[in-house]
Amino acid sequence: MLALRRFWRSFGSLGFCYTLAATVTIVGAVGASSYLSLLRQREEWLADLRERSAAIMHHARDLARAVADGRREAAAAELNRWVANLPVISSATYTRDGKPLSWTPQGVVPPTLGPSDLEHLAVASEPAASVRRRGGEAAYVVLLPLRRASELAGAVRLVFSLDEVLLREGAAWRHAVSMTAGVALVGVLLAYLLKGLALGPLRRLSAEMRRVAAGELDRRLAEPADPEVADAIRAFNQMAERLAAARRELERYNESLEAEIAAARRELERAQDQLIRNARLASAGQLAAGLAHELNNPLTGILMVVGLLQDRHEAAALAEDLAGIERLARRCQVIVGKLLAMATDAPLRLERVGLNGVVEKALARVRRERPSQAERLRPALDPAVGQVAAEPSLLEEALVALVANAFQAVEDNGGTVTVATERGEGVAEVVVADTGRGMSAEEVERALDPFFTTREAGQGMGLGLSISYAIVKRHGGEMAIESAPGRGTTVRVRLPALGDRLGRRGVACGPGGLKGS
Repeated sequence: MLALRRFWRSFGSLGFCYTLAATVTIVGAVGASSYLSLLRQREEWLADLRERSAAIMHHARDLARAVADGRREAAAAELNRWVANLPVISSATYTRDGKPLSWTPQGVVPPTLGPSDLEHLAVASEPAASVRRRGGEAAYVVLLPLRRASELAGAVRLVFSLDEVLLREGAAWRHAVSMTAGVALVGVLLAYLLKGLALGPLRRLSAEMRRVAAGELDRRLAEPADPEVADAIRAFNQMAERLAAARRELERYNESLEAEIAAARRELERAQDQLIRNARLASAGQLAAGLAHELNNPLTGILMVVGLLQDRHEAAALAEDLAGIERLARRCQVIVGKLLAMATDAPLRLERVGLNGVVEKALARVRRERPSQAERLRPALDPAVGQVAAEPSLLEEALVALVANAFQAVEDNGGTVTVATERGEGVAEVVVADTGRGMSAEEVERALDPFFTTREAGQGMGLGLSISYAIVKRHGGEMAIESAPGRGTTVRVRLPALGDRLGRRGVACGPGGLKGS
């Protein structure tokens, strides 16, 4: 009983399946070899017929002369002499134009040769042979050219019976069919064994591998009792676990990489915008410097002449006109001064100043220049905003320009302007917000460009924001604009804040900038 169980287990093992498969393969190979051997014997027999027939083509000179001269009896006698030892069932001679000259047996007239046969015979150096059907039976037809003095004199057609060959082939086919049937029977049994014992687990393994390839890395298989398949499934489980771990790691890396790329892209975009804006400011600064130099001297001369005329003439009408000329000329001087403020590259004379103090001076100046709009101003200064290193007059000019620009934005709707200070991490901010009509994204992008303005022609030169931006940049700060149509505009000026330690040491200001003392 124990031996029977061992036999049954061995019958169900994968090794037995391999052995059975090898046995069937060997049987099939032997059968195929036998059939191929019969085919080779047939080819050898036909090749022998061609070689023996070729002797007629190369040595039957008398036959060639008889055919060339058209002597039927001589050609028939000569051909019979040559084919006496060949197993032919019919033979015939042909003239050079393809018509039969003599043939045997006498009662069966051979077919006329066609143009293609004659063309082939004209250049052929070997017999032309083919297997054809003749009266319901297979025959081997050999066509031989006959030459006289290298010229085609005629042809010989020999027909051999293939009955013996076909009998051998029939036996070979029956043998092959019977062997194939036996192999098929064994193959069915083998397929059943492979399907139940080997291919079943392998199919499950293949299906799970396709799911893993599709991304389902949580798939696992139970290990079977068969050690050969168990090793493959164990390797699959380990592979799936490592792939899952690798994917988790890759996803974490991709997330961090995407975040870094997004941050780098934003930083690059900011840098590109900064470079473009700096280039525009540089170009505008060169233009402003030239214009300021050309305009300043004539304006100075105009003011001098106006002063002399005011001293010499007392007429009220003339004095009023001269005052108007002086007012306009000084306005032009203010514009020239703004151009020079944007164009100059002179080092700043930095001082430690309280940011709230600079803002209050700028607001007081705005109230003096715009008394009718003073009630619209909403200051909100943070006492803890601290100090910054700045040239007070220049920073005050930048803030005045920002507030004036905000008031111009609310002229139509009577809105308000809020000026606030805030303390951030390492920075001190001034926030100027208005409740005007706001700007589109395209207008915000160009707002800091010199000479860009959203107002009508004659109502502004578009220098306020660009001059403020240039001054803030010279102080090492940043300026950002937030706006949307119908929601007003907010301008944030961020300046480096000074720490308390530096404040206790004190500062010394000069052309080289702010230094500790």
